[in-house]
Amino acid sequence: MLDTAIYHCQQAAEKAVKGYLVFCDQEFERTHDIELLVQTAARYAQGFLNWIDVGIKLTPYARIYRYPGYAGEPDSEQVAWALSAAEGLYRFVVSLLPPEIGTE
Repeated sequence: MLDTAIYHCQQAAEKAVKGYLVFCDQEFERTHDIELLVQTAARYAQGFLNWIDVGIKLTPYARIYRYPGYAGEPDSEQVAWALSAAEGLYRFVVSLLPPEIGTE
């Protein structure tokens, strides 16, 4: 079950940045690479540069635990870090959006 949880942490962070890029009318390639997405988003908000390391660390979770036999189960510390990182990136993205967007 932790493999599914960590995968969804990656997906949440990825979708948050992609959502911001859509908000900015910025096209982007089809990718799960959060680092690349963050670098693209930094064109609009320099604060994204602070999230590059998070993107580098979260990106592999898009595939590493997704397929049986590819890797073992992540431990609870890995999942806790991924959840915290994804929540932080999501909160950063939300802070850039106008309040009328209604993210809650």
